[in-house]
Amino acid sequence: MLLVISDEESPSQYNDGDGIKVSVVFIPLPSQLKKEEKCCKNAKTLPINSVIHFNENDALATLLNFAINSVKHTDNLHYAIGNRTGQLSPENFSIKYTVPCSTYMDVDIKSLEDFNMLITQACKMKNPLFKLFITQTEVCKNDNSLGQIFDFIQDRVFNTCYDLPWP
Repeated sequence: MLLVISDEESPSQYNDGDGIKVSVVFIPLPSQLKKEEKCCKNAKTLPINSVIHFNENDALATLLNFAINSVKHTDNLHYAIGNRTGQLSPENFSIKYTVPCSTYMDVDIKSLEDFNMLITQACKMKNPLFKLFITQTEVCKNDNSLGQIFDFIQDRVFNTCYDLPWP
């Protein structure tokens, strides 16, 4: 499957106007086994691969959205990018990139500076390309910390009697 991504109307100056070639490798969580099923000791999930083209002038959010959509099994991956800090905070996945024939191998994308470095290094090549690894991580499902905080506030505010004088 091949997608050409560009939010802007200007064509890319790379790969005949298609943009930077991106090989997306998505590594999902292992599937849940039934009670009677057994799994091999070192079982690994099969990665899902796709190829997209990315305009070098587009933003990190555009790249992530199209990369996540290109592998089709990832409508539950969530992330945010800070407006002022530029920090990327994926909720349940990690992102790394590799630029072939360079020293940039398995580099985490954690901010807009990392993304800009990626685009700079990829554009130095004759035919710009890079490999983007998206690894799904497990999120703790028993996170009741917000519920506990709400219960604490509710107990303190609503269930506490204050001895206030009546006017």
